Amino acid sequence: MKLGKNTLFYFLAACIFLALRQIAVEADIRFFYFLLKPVAGMLEIFSGAQRIATIEGAFLFSDFNVLIDRSCAGFNFMILSFLMMVCMLIQHSNTITKKIVAFPLSLLAAYLLTILVNMSRILVAILVQHKLAFDHPSMHMAIGIFIYLSSLILCYQALHLFLNRQNWSNAKLV
Repeated sequence: MKLGKNTLFYFLAACIFLALRQIAVEADIRFFYFLLKPVAGMLEIFSGAQRIATIEGAFLFSDFNVLIDRSCAGFNFMILSFLMMVCMLIQHSNTITKKIVAFPLSLLAAYLLTILVNMSRILVAILVQHKLAFDHPSMHMAIGIFIYLSSLILCYQALHLFLNRQNWSNAKLV
């Protein structure tokens, strides 16, 4: 059986994705602080509302009656974004060095994207719930699905355009 030149890297990306997914299943809320704290901090800045850390480790915004806990961290979105980005970068790389660099680069980009998208998702949910006075139980989930899916599609399209225009495979790494 002949393996493709990228098979090992795709396998490694899938293993990292599955390992992170398993870690998330077993982790407590403190594991997710690297996502929750920046989102809560930015939400505090953009909304003007103060956050209160709860005993359980979540963040409460009493002005909006919103609790940001582990289910709001966006971890699944982050690891899915990572997998998508790393696979795209591997596909467009022509050297082993670029394929290796694709892993930390994708992880960092996925982290930053997650914070931005997650904060946007929460702000939109607060806007719909409090400013438009539309508070249906499934609305929060629908907003999350729409924003996360739209963000993944936009990220894919932007990265696809970048990789095809910049010709990532011929780029020099400094």
